[in-house]
Amino acid sequence: MHSASLLLWSWLHVTPLNPPAPGEACEDLHVELARPLRPLEVCIRTGRLTGFVFDVPIDAVEVQDAVRFVEVNRGRRVLDLMPPPDLQVGERLRLTVEFMVGATRRSVTFMLVAHAERATHQVQVFLDTRPVEVLRQTLEEEQAKNHRLQDENAHLREQLARPLGLGALLMKDRIGTGGVQAAALRPDTPIVATGGLAFKTGRAFRIKNSVTAQVWLMNAGSTPWSATGAALVDEQGKELQGLRVLQARPIEVGKLEAVVVETDDHARSQGRLTLRLWDQSGRVITLFPVVFPAFDSDSTSRDPEAQER
Repeated sequence: MHSASLLLWSWLHVTPLNPPAPGEACEDLHVELARPLRPLEVCIRTGRLTGFVFDVPIDAVEVQDAVRFVEVNRGRRVLDLMPPPDLQVGERLRLTVEFMVGATRRSVTFMLVAHAERATHQVQVFLDTRPVEVLRQTLEEEQAKNHRLQDENAHLREQLARPLGLGALLMKDRIGTGGVQAAALRPDTPIVATGGLAFKTGRAFRIKNSVTAQVWLMNAGSTPWSATGAALVDEQGKELQGLRVLQARPIEVGKLEAVVVETDDHARSQGRLTLRLWDQSGRVITLFPVVFPAFDSDSTSRDPEAQER
């Protein structure tokens, strides 16, 4: 039988007449309190943390000789115990945990038994009164969900670890047959700026479904500068939606660095736009006009199928 299945089988068959044997008490425990149980033995060992997890909030905790313990950390649904350094093998200490279930006070008692070599890592306590088969199905569904999420997480990590270049954009059809269109940014002067910020140069880009602006700023202020917000406003005074700000590192004093802004709201990115960047202290720079390249209506000239025809 699979170890997880054996553990589940043991949990579902715990009864007052069949308490865990001393050796089994050192394994992780799943305790269901649909009916009263005699105190269950839990192995503890000096230098080893034993944790208790409950499916309802803890109301009160009583640990025998609590002052001797290195740590007794109680959370909303979690209790962690670090046993006494002077623990004697075979010593038994009582642990009682109380909680409210509706208007009813419930409690569970454990006997902490000092072991020479082993310690229970975790004890999970459930007050759920649903039928055993329902609990079994719920547990299996949660385990399947956790495995699926772990696989998805590993896949995403693998994708993020790969370098993202032009090929990735082409594979995702982000560029289209029109390619990447670029133009220099030449904002009028004077440019509104505070805190020693100055615009030096920049480029505006357009691909199939987005526009991007890269601006190089000089920081002549007294502290480093990082963009914490940005706005790109059209000629009607409406902000483009979904604007993202990218900055590799803060602009140190006396240094020149790039700040990139991009948005998928490309349909409203025509004409002369105003770009405003600011940091958390209120140091701001406003650039106008920011003009992105126009849509390329002659995209078929770059379309391989069109050229063959």
